[in-house]
Amino acid sequence: MHALLAAVVQTGRGRDLVLFHSMLIDRTVSDRVVPGLATRRLTLVNLPGFGASAPAGPAIEYDAGRVAGLFPALGPLVEIPDYAHCPPLEAPQAFLAAIGGFLG
Repeated sequence: MHALLAAVVQTGRGRDLVLFHSMLIDRTVSDRVVPGLATRRLTLVNLPGFGASAPAGPAIEYDAGRVAGLFPALGPLVEIPDYAHCPPLEAPQAFLAAIGGFLG
C-alpha cells in the first residue's frame, strides 16, 4: 500500500496496463477482466476512500494530488505538463481510467 494514497495490486506479466475504478466502486470492478488480461502486467489502484486505501480528503483537488503522488512509487515519472502523469512503463499502450460518477 502506498503511504500517501492507495492500495495497489500488481499482477501478471507483459506490457503494463494501469486500471483505475469509477467513483462508485473500488478496484474490484476490474476483477472480471483480469483473467482476460493475463498477458499484461496490471496495476489496479484503489482511489482514496475506497477498499484498503487511505481515507478520502476534503476535496477532489486534494485527492488528485495524492493520486499524482502514486506514480513515482510505480517507477520514474514521465510528465506532460498540465496534461498527464505516467511512469515510463515497458512499452505502454494504454492507460485506462473509469472516473465516472458524481462529483459535486
